[in-house]
This record gives sequence, C-alpha cells and structure tokens, in this order.
Amino acid sequence: MIQLKKGEIMLSLTYEHLKEEVFDRFNELVISSDLNISRLVGISDTPDDYYYILKNTNEKNQKYSYLSAVCRLVYLKDTMSYDDYLYLNSIAEINGCENENEFIERKTTL
Repeated sequence: MIQLKKGEIMLSLTYEHLKEEVFDRFNELVISSDLNISRLVGISDTPDDYYYILKNTNEKNQKYSYLSAVCRLVYLKDTMSYDDYLYLNSIAEINGCENENEFIERKTTL
C-alpha cells in the first residue's frame, strides 16, 4: 500500500484499487501530466510506487510509457462529446495507437 498526502488527509492506494480503476478505463484516451494524449492500457508496480502503463499516440521510438499513479490522468471520454472522442480515437488509431487486446499487468515480485 502506498500512502499519499493531500493536505492533512492521508489517502491510501492499494494495487487492487488501482487495477480496478484502470481496468474500468482500459483503452481509453487520457491526457497525462506531461500533457500528452495516450491510451491507458495497464498497470505496473515497484516496491516504492504504482504506475499507469500508457500507450503513446505520438512516439515512434517508444510504444509504452510509465506514469506514477501519484499523478492525475484526465479521462478524455468524460470531457468531450461522444463524437469528438470517437474522432480523436480514430486519429490515434491512424497514427498507430490502436486498442490493446489484453490488459497489461506487470507486477513485480520480491
């Protein structure tokens, strides 16, 4: 379990909670903290942190990136019209960022 401080409130994030959240949003387009549009495709962990696995929409050399789960994602499906989201999704697919067939989970073992 990783604890995050938000003001004076301690929030606890478990791997299982993160997995449930990401699984419910599998393959959705998101804006990450680096302001890139990516596809949310899985989760990973280390002994110190949990990570979102993002499929990049505009990186030709790096297909996937990892973003600490401490960072916030903006779910584009929630912020725009359905038609606009479908259009953006089709542009991502044309540029090589198709939906993944399977949820990616890279869990470390100690």
